[in-house]
Amino acid sequence: MRLPRDHDYAAEYSDFRWIGPLCCWACGRYGPTERAHIVNKPRREDTRAVIKLCSICHKIQHGERLAGEERPRLLVEHMLWLKSRIDPSRYDRAWLQRHTVGRLPTARAVADWYLTRMMQNDELLALLQGG
Repeated sequence: MRLPRDHDYAAEYSDFRWIGPLCCWACGRYGPTERAHIVNKPRREDTRAVIKLCSICHKIQHGERLAGEERPRLLVEHMLWLKSRIDPSRYDRAWLQRHTVGRLPTARAVADWYLTRMMQNDELLALLQGG
């Protein structure tokens, strides 16, 4: 279900951590989350442009290597997939394309490492199963 056309996505940006599941959308870990921008050239403070990641997944997404971490890198196509599955009312591919440089990749499911952990989180599991 899409939000109304006149919905103020920018106004809810600062409260995004309280919207949707209160966990990392990639690994399912509960705790503090960060807004990870799907598109950031230019950076937009808009809830259509972000997903929630824990600090570890966010660092991995930015390409950092962390000692002892086996998580695969999260790419834009994975972030698009997460947004479309977990926050479908704020997923607007056309809007994202208008606010990025270059062509957006096709959304692609995250690696099995993430899927396994997501399936252990009842909140994410319900969303992934369409509930």
